[in-house]
Amino acid sequence: MSNRAAGVTFIGLAVFIFAIPYFTTAIWVSGVGVSLQVFDELFLGIFIVPMIVSVFMLGGGIFYLIRAEKSDL
Repeated sequence: MSNRAAGVTFIGLAVFIFAIPYFTTAIWVSGVGVSLQVFDELFLGIFIVPMIVSVFMLGGGIFYLIRAEKSDL
């Protein structure tokens, strides 16, 4: 796998992992009438770990893309 493909893959996975809490919270509370406070508490409980992982994967993807561009020069 080339550096460019690895970078794009890491960035794509970072976006997917970043979106997981939104989908999880929406599925979890769908069909159930919950207040905004309960929704926020559920979302914040789910959001922290995927956010950290997605930031590291985004950084890795950017690193690989920069490395691919430098190797082309």
